[in-house]
Amino acid sequence: MFDSDDVGADLVVRCRIDQAPRRGDPAFAPMAGDTVLVDDGAGLPLRARVLASDDGVVTVQILEQHPLVIHALRRVLWAR
Repeated sequence: MFDSDDVGADLVVRCRIDQAPRRGDPAFAPMAGDTVLVDDGAGLPLRARVLASDDGVVTVQILEQHPLVIHALRRVLWAR
């Protein structure tokens, strides 16, 4: 899960694994370069590439141009 307000212009966002649907799956250990699905809880899951994984937090770059992400990016960029 991620907060759509935290998505940067580079589509990079940090996700907490303890909020993920697979949090109880011992085989779920995303590593840099893996492709995963991320969700902000308000829309469809988005494909993302893992950039880093550290202590229950995964940093990913969203690969899909979903309308919710574009909306969040516009809010972030206009606020700067």
